[in-house]
Amino acid sequence: LDAGGWHSRGFAGEPLPSLPPTAAFPLRPGYALNIELKPSPGLERETGERGAQAALRLWAAAAGAMPPLLSSFSAEALRGAAASAPSLPRGRLLDELHEGWLDEALSLGCIAVIANHELIDADRIAAIHAAGLRALCYTVNDALDAQRLQAAGIDGLISDAVDRFAPASTPTTGHCCATTTPSTPRTRPTRPRCTPSCPSTPAASASTRSCSAWTRAAM
Repeated sequence: LDAGGWHSRGFAGEPLPSLPPTAAFPLRPGYALNIELKPSPGLERETGERGAQAALRLWAAAAGAMPPLLSSFSAEALRGAAASAPSLPRGRLLDELHEGWLDEALSLGCIAVIANHELIDADRIAAIHAAGLRALCYTVNDALDAQRLQAAGIDGLISDAVDRFAPASTPTTGHCCATTTPSTPRTRPTRPRCTPSCPSTPAASASTRSCSAWTRAAM
């Protein structure tokens, strides 16, 4: 299957990304990966279970590798992931803050809330932190938004815009980096960009669409 020809001739013949080769780089010690579980309707639980099992097999064979963060907009997919691989950390993706969103994240055993950046401010970040969770947001493509969120105490950013601003150049107190991904190609995919003191943190999934930049600490 040609997954790249739609973009340009230079990407013709590019295959669909799969988890094992995508995970090869962040399986090295000191690197981290965010795997988004994206189920088809009616397959939420199964997607969570099978995705978590695949990740668990890969990471179990990699001594010293940081466990991946399994994230999803589907609560049922996260329940499936928890049932099949409870040792892997989970993050609740949100495109709206419905009633009880924080309690739900806690009930799912998540370690992080990952919300649309337009929903996030200092008060909500403080509430997430008070609950003992990390606060992350997507999709931050404007440098001023990134600075606002950093000042508000955000723990991590997801961005498509590493061609317009580099989170790795912003002073932080933990891990920070930016990576390109296959689904938003601008040039032939390259290895992640990262400062020497800052491990890279690719964001990847069965259908990766964005770039990830941790700005405070890895999961």
